[in-house]
Amino acid sequence: MIPTPLVKQTLIDRSAASIATRLESLHHEIAAVGGDPLEQNYLFNEICHRQRMRWDLQMNDEAADTAHAELCRTIVATVVAPILEELVGDARIHEEARGAILSRKGAPSQRPHADAPLEHYEAAASDSCHRLFNCFIPLVDLAADGDGTQFWPGSHVSSEAAMAAWQRAVDPQTAEEQVESAREAEAPACLAGGLVLFDFRIIHGGLASIGRERPIAYVICSTGGAVDDSNFPEGRICDATADDVEDFPFWDEIDFVQ
Repeated sequence: MIPTPLVKQTLIDRSAASIATRLESLHHEIAAVGGDPLEQNYLFNEICHRQRMRWDLQMNDEAADTAHAELCRTIVATVVAPILEELVGDARIHEEARGAILSRKGAPSQRPHADAPLEHYEAAASDSCHRLFNCFIPLVDLAADGDGTQFWPGSHVSSEAAMAAWQRAVDPQTAEEQVESAREAEAPACLAGGLVLFDFRIIHGGLASIGRERPIAYVICSTGGAVDDSNFPEGRICDATADDVEDFPFWDEIDFVQ
């Protein structure tokens, strides 16, 4: 983690604006096919409403010339690539995707999870160079244990460690497990334009966004030929039918936190 700004404030502000513009545009597209952009739990290739008032959106080809792309390219080239080269040796570093997570006031705490599927744990265990990394670049200042992202350090070392940390965080069987999970979890402070770099296998979850909008730019990097192909579905908004849209549940119908 690098908790101090790595780029100028003007680029941070322009990146936040490009994310807000992209989200508004996608909301219009969802409404045009009959969906409710605020109240439905929809999953499209361009955007996933993973939790009420928290959106995960891809910003690749459609936003290739935005400030967001400049931000990601700059931080990957100057900071992330050297870190990963030292961490995994001379493995080839590839930028898999660029995106953003935008949480608005009222977004509840996210269910702890890992971004990696089980197959990735197995591949990484057999080849230490086969890795996926998420590079979070907050565009507002994050206070420690505030409204940023909570991590369970060490939960990435094996699928067993990840499952144990997830179990303690999501469904502790004893009071001791609940206390242990709370003691393990860390939500680091990071100023806008800083960097939180983490392994895809680590258990983490966004904290509640109580009083403000919180945009985070991210770029996914891989080494050793790893590929991120599990976090967004293939179906695009423009291809959605009325039946597709109707199948997306409303948040009021969902009785658990995702």
